[in-house]
Amino acid sequence: LHPLVVINISDHLTRVRANADAAAAPPRVFGAVLGTQAGRRVELANSFELKVAAAGSSGSAAIDMDYLRTRLEQYKKTFPSLDMLGWYSTSTAPAPDESDIAVHQQLCELNEALLYLALDPSGLVGGGGGTGDLPI
Repeated sequence: LHPLVVINISDHLTRVRANADAAAAPPRVFGAVLGTQAGRRVELANSFELKVAAAGSSGSAAIDMDYLRTRLEQYKKTFPSLDMLGWYSTSTAPAPDESDIAVHQQLCELNEALLYLALDPSGLVGGGGGTGDLPI
């Protein structure tokens, strides 16, 4: 896991939180993770945010697939060796829930073997217990 991926996720979350209503629940953020894979060796090198919209009463996220395809094409022109290997989101749940599985199934349209990287924002400020570990 390259540090740039962690920095991008943290930056994405910070910008969304800064623009959100302080009284509202912290918003979740979603993004794509790019990297290389050779056999069982996986290197996650870069990431970018995804456009999402709340879908119906279930509250699950709906990924804007046209936006995702466009961004992937742009990245391929600049970084031809990088492929979409997974996606990220912020979550305080100890395991993926139904909404995460719905997003994963939607993204599997592009790659059927995606990794899921979850960042627990409660461990970032005051909730991490001072362990020094990344809440990933």
